[in-house]
Amino acid sequence: MSHILGLAAQRDMPRVQAHARLNAEPFIARNGFDVVARQAVTVRGSCSITR
Repeated sequence: MSHILGLAAQRDMPRVQAHARLNAEPFIARNGFDVVARQAVTVRGSCSITR
């Protein structure tokens, strides 16, 4: 993650977004990300997961 964020900084990218699953939230939070929104995604037409 630090490598990706370093590349973004080198390229003057003011924002980096992560569309991640709910169970990845602690990892991305430790890396300075904030949850902006959660969404339910339907997988294979029958199963809904929150990300």
